[in-house]
Amino acid sequence: MLLGVDENRFRESVLIKANIKKDIKVQSIIPASMDKFPWRGHLGLHLLEDVVKIINSSRSTLIFTNTRAQCELWFQSLMTKHPEFAGEVAMHHGSINRETRIWVENAIRNESLKACVCTSSLDLGVDFAPVETIIQVGGPKGVARFLQRAGRSGHRPGETSMIHFLPTHALDS
Repeated sequence: MLLGVDENRFRESVLIKANIKKDIKVQSIIPASMDKFPWRGHLGLHLLEDVVKIINSSRSTLIFTNTRAQCELWFQSLMTKHPEFAGEVAMHHGSINRETRIWVENAIRNESLKACVCTSSLDLGVDFAPVETIIQVGGPKGVARFLQRAGRSGHRPGETSMIHFLPTHALDS
């Protein structure tokens, strides 16, 4: 709660909160054969086609990665293997120029993008229409971040949030 430095504002303030239960459904994306699952140091790209199936079955998808480099590699891999996604899939992170970030945020808001590969740049502070599907690539940097990202789907009261978790290596799973 931010009220500023004026003491009188605190005395005149009213705290409004709701006791709303939020259900979150987590579904893991794992390879058909675990003996081919890398032990460490991979980006999860071996499961790209599983992600494409999820994108194609959804109206809108946010694919969260933990680093800018991972975001760019996932975006480039999607574009290389599926050029039909050109104009329907975008990338969003803090190092792309402001104009592009705003364009992507508006495209998510008006539901003209099928998917967006992103970093924590879309975790907080960006208000747009609820996204149908969330995918988390690799273990998030904390439970709170995972829950925040999951909450980007099923954003309306009473709706269940759905997040797909894609482990990048055997230790993530």
